[in-house]
Amino acid sequence: MKHFNLSGWAVSHPALILFLVVALGAAGFFSYERLGRAEDPFFTVKVVNVSAIWPGATAAEMQTQVADPSRRSCRNCRISKRCRPIRSRRLRRCR
Repeated sequence: MKHFNLSGWAVSHPALILFLVVALGAAGFFSYERLGRAEDPFFTVKVVNVSAIWPGATAAEMQTQVADPSRRSCRNCRISKRCRPIRSRRLRRCR
C-alpha cells in the first residue's frame, strides 16, 4: 500500500501552499490584535524616599534626631518591608 507523501504534494502545489501560509499568518496576526490586553494584572511598586537636610548639623545630631526616628517610623509602618539608610555628611536618606 502506497502512503501519501505530504512533502511531495506540497512541492508540486506551491501556489496553494503560499496561499495557506499567507492566510494562516493573517489569521494569526488578526487573532493576536484582538487578544485581550488585561491578561496580565496591573500592579504598582510602592517606594517612599525620605530625605532630611540639616545644614550645620553634626553626624551625631543627624543620627539621633533625624535618622533614628525616621527609621523607627518607617519600620513601624505595616506595609514597609525594608528600610535602608543612606548617609552622607549633612544628608540622611531612608529608602
